[in-house]
Amino acid sequence: TLQPRLDATTAVLLAGGQSSRMGTPKHRLTLDGFPFWEHTLYALRSFPQAAVSVAEFQEEFAGRLSQWKDEQVGLGPISGLEKALMTAQTPFVLLVPCDTPFLCQDVLLYLMAQWEEGYDCLVVQEKAHLNPLIGIYSVRMLPAVQQAKQQGKRCMAAVLDAVRTKKVAIPSEWEDAVRNLNTPEEYENALCIHARQQKREEEET
Repeated sequence: TLQPRLDATTAVLLAGGQSSRMGTPKHRLTLDGFPFWEHTLYALRSFPQAAVSVAEFQEEFAGRLSQWKDEQVGLGPISGLEKALMTAQTPFVLLVPCDTPFLCQDVLLYLMAQWEEGYDCLVVQEKAHLNPLIGIYSVRMLPAVQQAKQQGKRCMAAVLDAVRTKKVAIPSEWEDAVRNLNTPEEYENALCIHARQQKREEEET
């Protein structure tokens, strides 16, 4: 049975979004003195093969990650998924967004362990909605992705509906780890929560 082992999966950091709600490139926002993308890259440290999906080449990734440029700019994450499935030299691709600075390795390994034969992809289920930007995708999905694009369907949900998708609920203690930060208000709130958590941990030690 083909399983998405670490050596059979390419981890792809999504950094090609327009960040319109945030007003600035989200991968460059900082937490504890490091940009979001470096926090996420640290969570991917167990994957021997990793790349970053971009709309345009970015200087900060040079020498750190292979940059996979979208075939068509402005189509959202479906374009990044298409490029990843076309380019990866492994049978599976793990997508992770650049705006989840609290993502940790344990969450990703948990997702890998939930894979079941017969599915084409596995995505995170967050209470009432899906988070397809954190998920494992088989390269055999490429025709479905390309067909959705040709039909003018830019929503990831259109692709998930066309293939066999497994939805995985994340344990409550990891909810913050998979939460996207999309607005300045969400970013400031996350920084405050993180600061309080750090203060509590320091008081307990």
